[in-house]
Amino acid sequence: MSIRIKLILSYFIIILFSLMILVFSFVKTTRDFAHSIAESTFENVPITEAVSDILDIIVDFKYMAKYEPEKFNNTEFKNNMEALSKRYGVYFYITVNQEIVYQLTPPELEDFHNELFELRFKKGHRNEPFGMANYSTKESDFTILKYNENVSEDIDAQFYVLYNNNEINTVGEQVYNNVFDIFFVIIVLILFLMTLVVTKMIVKPLKKLEEATVKIKNGQLDFKLPRNKKDEIGKVMTSFDIMREELKNSIEKQIQYEENRKELITSISHDLKTPITSIKGYVEGIKDGVANDPNKMAKYLDVIYKKSMILDQLIDDLFLFSKLDLNRMPFNFEKVNAMSYFNDCIDEIAMDLKKIDFKLMYQSTLKSDCYMMIDPQQFRRVILNVVQNAVKYSIDNQEIEIRTDMLEDRIHVEIQDYGKGIKQDELDKIFDKFYRCDKSRNTKISGSGLGLAIAKQIIEQLNGQIWAESESGKGTTIFIEIPLIKE
Repeated sequence: MSIRIKLILSYFIIILFSLMILVFSFVKTTRDFAHSIAESTFENVPITEAVSDILDIIVDFKYMAKYEPEKFNNTEFKNNMEALSKRYGVYFYITVNQEIVYQLTPPELEDFHNELFELRFKKGHRNEPFGMANYSTKESDFTILKYNENVSEDIDAQFYVLYNNNEINTVGEQVYNNVFDIFFVIIVLILFLMTLVVTKMIVKPLKKLEEATVKIKNGQLDFKLPRNKKDEIGKVMTSFDIMREELKNSIEKQIQYEENRKELITSISHDLKTPITSIKGYVEGIKDGVANDPNKMAKYLDVIYKKSMILDQLIDDLFLFSKLDLNRMPFNFEKVNAMSYFNDCIDEIAMDLKKIDFKLMYQSTLKSDCYMMIDPQQFRRVILNVVQNAVKYSIDNQEIEIRTDMLEDRIHVEIQDYGKGIKQDELDKIFDKFYRCDKSRNTKISGSGLGLAIAKQIIEQLNGQIWAESESGKGTTIFIEIPLIKE
């Protein structure tokens, strides 16, 4: 899952969780607020009793306004109103045709009746029973409830109830403070959760990347970063680890290349010096008159010629390998009949092997309509290099067997010798540049160690494959496969 989706889900969960807490807090706070207002308004009076008192007041007001308006100044009525005022903390005004017939107000509202009729009530007009307005003094804020009673067309009475809001405001401030505290706790929780999520998803992986860069800077490449995460940072870590691995392989290849280069210089120096030393010795023998008869002179010249040919072959191999290694070797591809090509090649090889008392056995299942797209000259060089390599390591058993077969989509070639074989731990190295199984590089097994490396490069250029199998004491088989072209 990507980091973007994880963050979106995290934000969604956090917001949903916060909203749930907020709704729960709002419901609880509202309930507490209403309960606090009720407590502050009715003190310890049961709500049913308070409602009953209010209804009694309204009923009495309606009756007295209609039938006995003079009783608004009755002492019993005043006492009842004063008792209600003390009990509920409210004050009263009663007017008839905009004249005050009863007034019970706090000290700061003694002159309020001059402004009463100027107030703008929300609703509570002539045809509306209830209305409400607010009025403020320097000390207090009041809420004024108005009840209209249209006694007749000529008599219009109003009953006003005044309530001091200061206590309600105090309760509201407490509720506001509680809500603020809850919001503060929610914000802290959100920040804490986001810190945990960001740390787990981003900071820790970045810390690992930082540690990895420091290790690479110090040349430490033998470590691994996790590649199992699929998010953006996981992909970066995977790419970084692949880069580390490739850098490690590149350095190892560079070290191996440097080792090969040193070995090449040593090998070439040895292989060049040996024939040159021989040539130099025989030339000095001729100059000193050691070859004092025609037969001896002819023998000396023959040795010089053979050593010169070895030098020439060595230089040719180096030049060819250099061109292949730099991809500067031109290939002339031709469509070649495989059966005819291998027959000609085998005849040529058989003649050469016969000169050195080697026996060549050839088996083939190729058909006359079997073709391959190759550079005939370079492919022949591959066959010769493999056969020459087999000859070098088959001194005790001078037999070489070549088999060619036609598979479904390729031509399969096997060149087998019955020599001493190659150790398994060296088998995958015989196609490496400058590699020789014989570390002593004795003169009995000549060569630069480039023959199979050249063969591999040519076969790869021909879109083929080459590999080897060997068994110690029983010989080695080189396998070559080339794409088949049918007529």
